Amino acid sequence: MQDDVLAALEKPNPSIKVQTDLFLYRTFLKLNAQTMPKKTLKAIAPLLVKHSMESDPEVRDACYAALGSAMRVIGEKAMGTLITDIAEDKLKMAKINEYCQKAVEEAPKEEVKKPDPPPAAENSASKTSANQSKSDEAPSRTGAAPAQAKAQAAAPAADEWDFMDEVDVLAKMPADFETNLAASKWTDRRDALQALLDLLTANRKLSTKANYSEIVSTLNKVLQKDANINVAALAAKCLKCIAEGLRKKFAPHAPTVVPTIFEKFKEKKPVLKDPLVECIDAVAATVSLESMQDDVLAALEKPNPSIKVQTDLFLYRTFLKLNAQTMPKKTLKAIAPLLVKHSMESDSEVRDACYAALGSAMRVIGEKPMNSLIADIVEDKLKMTKIKEYCQKAIDEAGPEASTQPAVSEPKPATPVKQDKPPAKSGSRPSSRAPSPSAESKAAEKESAEERKPPAAKASTQQAAARDEEPAAQPQKEMLLMVNEEKATRLKEEKNFKILKWNFVTPTDEHISQLQAALSANAKGALISQLFNKDFKMQLKGVEEVIKAGEEFPESVAKNSDLLLKWATLRFLETNPTVLIKVLEMSKLVIQRMQDTNESMSGEEINAFLPYLLQKLGEPKDAMRQAAREIVDEMSDLCGPFKLTPCILGELFF
Repeated sequence: MQDDVLAALEKPNPSIKVQTDLFLYRTFLKLNAQTMPKKTLKAIAPLLVKHSMESDPEVRDACYAALGSAMRVIGEKAMGTLITDIAEDKLKMAKINEYCQKAVEEAPKEEVKKPDPPPAAENSASKTSANQSKSDEAPSRTGAAPAQAKAQAAAPAADEWDFMDEVDVLAKMPADFETNLAASKWTDRRDALQALLDLLTANRKLSTKANYSEIVSTLNKVLQKDANINVAALAAKCLKCIAEGLRKKFAPHAPTVVPTIFEKFKEKKPVLKDPLVECIDAVAATVSLESMQDDVLAALEKPNPSIKVQTDLFLYRTFLKLNAQTMPKKTLKAIAPLLVKHSMESDSEVRDACYAALGSAMRVIGEKPMNSLIADIVEDKLKMTKIKEYCQKAIDEAGPEASTQPAVSEPKPATPVKQDKPPAKSGSRPSSRAPSPSAESKAAEKESAEERKPPAAKASTQQAAARDEEPAAQPQKEMLLMVNEEKATRLKEEKNFKILKWNFVTPTDEHISQLQAALSANAKGALISQLFNKDFKMQLKGVEEVIKAGEEFPESVAKNSDLLLKWATLRFLETNPTVLIKVLEMSKLVIQRMQDTNESMSGEEINAFLPYLLQKLGEPKDAMRQAAREIVDEMSDLCGPFKLTPCILGELFF
């Protein structure tokens, strides 16, 4: 209905405006933060703001009602990004807040009685929000509460980032940026980076159409090599803002900056250390821990104590955001022995930081599975006491739900897994110092091991003991590729030139970055690390994983066929025969899985893959020629020969 609603909002007739605004008020009452169509609201909001400036009081009042009803759904902060033109007008905002409270009272009872848990809040903040929610259920007892406080309690706040406009900051950068950044005076370099930081801070959502490879590489080089600590700190802050501005689209750049950040942790001065902590957390939010595994392991093995401390504390914070389903068990298994080694270091800060990381992991997977990973120190009562203290600290910060799980297990891809609500993320600023164990947890450690169980796990001591005796849950098969309907969107964007067309003699860095970003959004980090690794042995492992996925989860391969076949064309342009024959096998399987799942092959997919495949018909080795012919036959069965003919003729006359 978006087009019709927008047309009605722009009608000159006041009555149409009033009734359309009131229609929106009523419609928003039925929505929540998950069901509110963000793009539609973003398109509607400017027209509602225009209505607030109309001379007709009925139009103004109706628009306040619509905006207030929307505020109930998405929260005050997110709403503020949509109505910046009137955000400072106290009279208008008072009316909007008034209608927001009215919407809270009129919304369906289940919306008010059962608000979603507040995003990213510490335990104490969660309790406060819960109390506010309860007070909203009885308006007669809370008449004195501020309107916007009630509105926030009644509905979960939407992410204001979703409502921001994308901005191409690269187009706004000063013309002399590169000149000043290369200057010999550190003050000139500082001023250049400060100007960029101001630009990034003012525009928090970055355009995904711009290419950030060059600026990220430049900032990484500054962070890595600039001798002035203030300049390096500004580079870290800029990288953090870019990561936050691009979110998941930053994933292709993460492998460039992560090793540099870990290496720079050798600097103890807070002026650089604190920005590095914020930067690594922002970058980690754009990728999975699995994809960072090699860099984390390398950092944990560094001889410098400061690098060890900050890497351990990074793991502590990262584990806080995970639960038993999202914890990458292979990565944890690889990390645990190095953390155990840190517990034997002479440096007390390193030991304390490793206890924090191990305690945070114990919160996620439970005590018994954790003990199997740290068998070398499980009999050391002093070390285990410290780990359990930090486990309790992690529970206090992130919630106890995950700690009740018997073992690390990943969800079965094809069926939904029932689980408790995920632990709330800590809303506090990331710390570069180890969190101090609470006094209560220390007292609890002096009692029985069962009394150290999280208070939220409402089980008796006997039940908890019995649960510990149960065998660990069998790990379930992992789906490496996501099943979704994003392929149609990708093909449409390529057709409309919103992204680069897959048509080249030699692929550019932008082609590869674009493909890596698209695959990163739809595949596990471990698979991405293998497929885009320079080592052909790792590439072969990645191909084996895709083939295995095609056998176990055929739909996951079919839904990502466009990306997998594009990746195959990159290998077609190389000369390694071992990789090539395996990639041809994978390509054939992808086509077969498309047939098995009735997944069609569009013209864009054919043109992105077939021309490069046909070149393999001229290979000197018969096995490769035969493999290529078989794929063409499979494509003919899938699409029909007429659909392939234009592309084949084009190659014949090329």
